[in-house]
Amino acid sequence: MNCEAAANGVLDFDESDWTETTSQHPSMPRQSNGSDCGMFVIMVIDSLVNNIPLRESSYKQSDIPEYRFKLAKAILHSTLYNNEVDIAFEI
Repeated sequence: MNCEAAANGVLDFDESDWTETTSQHPSMPRQSNGSDCGMFVIMVIDSLVNNIPLRESSYKQSDIPEYRFKLAKAILHSTLYNNEVDIAFEI
């Protein structure tokens, strides 16, 4: 979190009172950096909405740039919810 905060210009980020927890779902895809957590959350939500089963192999860190582009395209063209642009990640 400190890396992400610093990358976004937050210099006084304090996580000393936080506790670490782990997912109860070991088969969930995992990010391998400190800056793509939002994209992973969106991909999980997208998978759930589209009834795509989540497995550790559903998507990986290297898929994030492609998914980010598809999501940005859908947002820019206001087609996120009218099925004109499919942002569901192919498994």
